[in-house]
Amino acid sequence: MKKATKLKRRRNEGLANRVLAGGKGKGAGAVVLCFLGCGGAVKAQQVLAPTPNFSVPAPNLRFGFEDESTASIVPGNISLFQWGPVSVHPHVDYQFSYGTGIQATPGSPQQTVVQTFSPGVLFTLGKNWFLDYTPTLTYYSSSQLENSVGQNVTLSGRTFYEDWALGVSQNYTETSAPLVETGAQTDYESYLTGLTASYRFNSSLSMDLAVNQSFTFYNQSAVNNQQQQQQQQQQPLQNTREWSTLDYINYQLYSRITIGLGAGVTYDNISGGPNQISETVLGRVTYKATDKSTFSLHAGVQDQQYFSGGQPSLLSPVFGAAISYKAAKFTTITLDAERSVSPAAFQSQITTTTTVSLGLNQRFFKRFNLTASGAYTTSSYGTTIAGVAVNRNDDYYSLPAANLAN
Repeated sequence: MKKATKLKRRRNEGLANRVLAGGKGKGAGAVVLCFLGCGGAVKAQQVLAPTPNFSVPAPNLRFGFEDESTASIVPGNISLFQWGPVSVHPHVDYQFSYGTGIQATPGSPQQTVVQTFSPGVLFTLGKNWFLDYTPTLTYYSSSQLENSVGQNVTLSGRTFYEDWALGVSQNYTETSAPLVETGAQTDYESYLTGLTASYRFNSSLSMDLAVNQSFTFYNQSAVNNQQQQQQQQQQPLQNTREWSTLDYINYQLYSRITIGLGAGVTYDNISGGPNQISETVLGRVTYKATDKSTFSLHAGVQDQQYFSGGQPSLLSPVFGAAISYKAAKFTTITLDAERSVSPAAFQSQITTTTTVSLGLNQRFFKRFNLTASGAYTTSSYGTTIAGVAVNRNDDYYSLPAANLAN
């Protein structure tokens, strides 16, 4: 009886680690220095490196490594207050960045120093639940860019029922930042919800289920006001409401190799453009070559259809790969690559994006973490309406971005 109880506990712990593994924030007090260059037009992501935060990504929203040693999804920071299982963790991040080619409005590149200050508070309940609130105050040296105050709220948790591990994550973000795709400082809000369930049939076979909801809303009036000042014509932006599911069956071939086959469906409700639905089939493999190195790959095809506009369906390859190498006890190097297809910020457009990034994490004095990363991104744009020509490609790189936190 004791042996059976112990086995179930281990199985639940393994499932728990898969549900919400993938990242936990660190740190009180961060200093970041970024040197960025921009080539071509811009893509729908922040031009400058985003401020570090404590948000745990919603499960299955991004492929990466599964950290089977993760026992808690809660960061182990200084606790200001402890009452039973509830604790309060204050944190603060300071980021200093310098950027060139940062466009306040389309065709108006700026050189600017950017300083962000992000004081926040993290409420935890045991090892499985947390609520984090982090405002971000951003100041630009260029008068062409507007200082702003952003908000980030994250609720995340997990629980267990027999051989099931269940996870939930909710995130809200409000920000104003220069975006690569719009070529302007753009106000937008995002709401992200993730629900997951994992079940282990036996020591070799397991199942991962995920349902996600993602809403993105752009402030068109803010872009129009900026554009009127420059007397330029700006294409309307589109808001997106997306619902998706991605489910996997996993099989452990050997102690160091796990393979999986997954399928998913995504529906996008688009304002001002044709609604879209896509089906995705993926295969993935994780290989732990040594105790210091791990390799992960997923690849497949995505078939995208449009409900109006007369545009034929789009069949695209999608993939992602990641390599992690632990060079020393407290030093980890990562290399990531990913290709995805998604609705663009502009009305009746989609974007195909490929990103390659290199990262370094160094822990020292048993308390501080130094992280540095660089990335290269290329994006091509297409139309969702027949007869409308879209001829645009963006190349974007960041070198390097560093963060020091405790």
